[in-house]
Amino acid sequence: MEIYNEQVSDLLEPSSTYLQMREDSNKGVYVEGLLEVEVQNVQDVLHLLLLGATNRKVAATNMKRESSRSHSVFTSVIESQWEYDSMINFRFGRLNLVDLAGSERQ
Repeated sequence: MEIYNEQVSDLLEPSSTYLQMREDSNKGVYVEGLLEVEVQNVQDVLHLLLLGATNRKVAATNMKRESSRSHSVFTSVIESQWEYDSMINFRFGRLNLVDLAGSERQ
């Protein structure tokens, strides 16, 4: 997702703009309508990262030719599954990659 001028949009589905942040007792805080994609390997993840990066808002500044104008968040939910003593076990983890907008005024 991208946060630009206090508006949330989906970097994987650029036509999805003005998405709303919600809070749920089961899900926690989430963005309503944000596209979720199931991946099987590292190449799938890299493809999504590159797709999101190409849809991100950038502009030239005095210090850089291309500087991000927005914050972006890429969330990956990692699931593992194994069997032990005839029981299937699951483990979930969440990895958030956050890229904050540049601040060339510093």
